[in-house]
Amino acid sequence: MDEWSLCARCGLVTGRARDDDSGIVLCDECAKRVDQLGEASESLAHTLMRWARDQEWRGIDRDVLLEAGGLSFALFEARLMDGEALGASPQLLHSERSGSTLNLTVASGPTTVWFETFGAWDSPATRVPFLTQTEGSAGPIDVVLHYWDKRERAAGSLAFWSGDDQVLAEFSAATVGQQWGVPWNVVRVDGLTERSPQAVDDMCAIAGSLGFFPTVSRRDASVGSASVEMAGDMTGSAKELLVDTISRALPCDPGSISIRPGVLE
Repeated sequence: MDEWSLCARCGLVTGRARDDDSGIVLCDECAKRVDQLGEASESLAHTLMRWARDQEWRGIDRDVLLEAGGLSFALFEARLMDGEALGASPQLLHSERSGSTLNLTVASGPTTVWFETFGAWDSPATRVPFLTQTEGSAGPIDVVLHYWDKRERAAGSLAFWSGDDQVLAEFSAATVGQQWGVPWNVVRVDGLTERSPQAVDDMCAIAGSLGFFPTVSRRDASVGSASVEMAGDMTGSAKELLVDTISRALPCDPGSISIRPGVLE
C-alpha cells in the first residue's frame, strides 16, 4: 500500500495510515474526529455505568435501564438535530453587583438573552439570595442560586452554568461573603420518643411544603430532640402554621417546639 491514499472515512482527500492500525488510512481531520469519538464514547460509557449502577441499587431492572437508555438517546438525538442548547439550564454570561442589587445576564441560545435581578432584604427587589451551590470540577460548572421570594413568601432556585473562568470569577466576586439578609431560623422539637425515627425527615418535608428551605438537620435520640435549620421569613402566621403542622405530623406537644434565630455560615 502506498504511504498516501484516499481517506477511508471521507474519501475526499488523501490521508496516511494510522500509527495504531496500518490498514486504515485517514486524513488529518478524520483522524482527529476518530480520536475525539473514542474519548467521548469512553467518557459516556463510564457515565452510563455509574448511572446504571445507582439505578440498579435502587431496584430498577436491567431491561428497564436498557429501554430508558434508548428513549433518552432518542431525545438527545432530537435535541442535537434541532440545534437546541444542550443544557437544561441557561448559561451565565455576566454578573454585576450595584450596591445591594445583584444583576445576572443569562442566555439559553445566541438570540435569547435576559436579565435576572436580586437584592438585599431591605431593598425593593422581590428576590433575595441566601445560598449558592456549585457542582463540577472540570469543564462547565453548574450553579444553583437559592433565594427567598418576598412576594410569593417562599424559597425559589435559579440554575445556570458556565465554562468561562472569568464569568465564574465575576459571579463569585458578586456573591461570596455577601449578607443579603434572609431570615435564618432553627426549629427544634423536644420530648420525642424512639418511635419518631423519621422526625427530621418529616420536619424537612413540612418546611419545604410550606415554602421554607431546610438545610442542616440533626436528631439526638439520647435526649429525644430533632432540629432543622431553614431559611425563610417566619413573620405573621407562617410560624404558627409551621408549629401547628409539625405538632400534628410527629405528633408532639406544640409547647415542645421552639424556633430561634440562626446564622447562615
